[in-house]
Amino acid sequence: MGRLLTMICLLTACTLPVRAADRAAELLAALSARFRAMTSYETEFAVTAGDQCVTGRYVVAGDRYYIAVGDVEAFADGRVRREVDNRHREVTLVAVETENRNILSDPAHAFDLLDGAYRPTLLAERDGTAQIRLDPVSGGAAPIGVVTLTLDTATLSPRSLVYDYDGERVAVDIVRVVSGAALPQFDPTRYPGYEFIDFR
Repeated sequence: MGRLLTMICLLTACTLPVRAADRAAELLAALSARFRAMTSYETEFAVTAGDQCVTGRYVVAGDRYYIAVGDVEAFADGRVRREVDNRHREVTLVAVETENRNILSDPAHAFDLLDGAYRPTLLAERDGTAQIRLDPVSGGAAPIGVVTLTLDTATLSPRSLVYDYDGERVAVDIVRVVSGAALPQFDPTRYPGYEFIDFR
């Protein structure tokens, strides 16, 4: 009887990590599907790095997006990202990093986390909230760093993302997500006298 009980306990212990990984993948797939189903949406957020906190917002429509954080704006059409630094009066053109999953670098793909670049682990799920840790897969295209996602399991609304790059921690708290937002378009005439720098 003792051996049977021990074997049952061992088998249960072996299947728990698999179930947790399956549940994490299930939640991530549902979260990604929810965002892909929206034609467009706007997200308000707050970013904390060290002792600094700044608010921002972004609008996504397909692969295109607009993001504003502090004095910086960025407009992306899926291929080119135009970063506007209003303090230094500069517009920098760079290629969109489609493999980047950082919400500040490419919000259009911030929740596409099941592309093989990360290994998800369910850390906890209780009171309608799940916390998922995403470890970069060795040799993958994702930047080196761990991502921790907290989401509401009932509404599939993300609550926060924490990026940890070798001890440097950036936390993004999601304030609200609104479906059906109008996407601002880049208009060079709004930036007279700005220096345009092309790094594509």
